[in-house]
Amino acid sequence: MSDFILDTDVMIDLLRLQPFATSWLQSLPDFPAVSCFTALELLGGSRDKQEYRTVEKFLLKFTILYPLQPTWRRASIATRLFVYRTA
Repeated sequence: MSDFILDTDVMIDLLRLQPFATSWLQSLPDFPAVSCFTALELLGGSRDKQEYRTVEKFLLKFTILYPLQPTWRRASIATRLFVYRTA
């Protein structure tokens, strides 16, 4: 598995074939993954069926990561603690 997980902003730059993003991607030692949340944001942001299909095809290149319940629970607790401390 890759050491890199790409966020939505980077994925949008890659979809738009931004030169700085594509050259950075090519410089990585391993092909990165994306979270299921990023994949859903990209698909949900599609403006029409054609763009949706383009995003679907693009996502096939990546491993999509899904959080396991214990991971989700730990992240939820950490987020709650952070919010309570800063609110």
